[in-house]
Amino acid sequence: MATIFIRHPVADYAAWRPHFDEDSDRRKAAGLTDVGVFQNASNPNDVLMVFSAADGRGADAMLADEGLKAKMQAAGVKGPPQTFVAQ
Repeated sequence: MATIFIRHPVADYAAWRPHFDEDSDRRKAAGLTDVGVFQNASNPNDVLMVFSAADGRGADAMLADEGLKAKMQAAGVKGPPQTFVAQ
C-alpha cells in the first residue's frame, strides 16, 4: 500500500476546488482513494492532496495524462505538482 502526496500552488482555492471534486473518476481509474485535501495554514492557495493506492504507478500515469494537465490549467494551478510516494 502506498500513500501519495501531491502539492501545488493554485491561483484561488475556492475556484480550484470544484474542478478537483469533478475529477474524481480520473483518480478512481488511477487506483487512488482520496484521503484528504489540505491548505497551507499560512497560504490557503498552497494545496496538498493525500491519496492511498496499491502503488504509486497509477498516480504517475494520471499525472502524465494530457487531459489532467488541461484540467489543472483551467482550474488555476500555478505550477507543476510536487509528488511524493511513501510505502
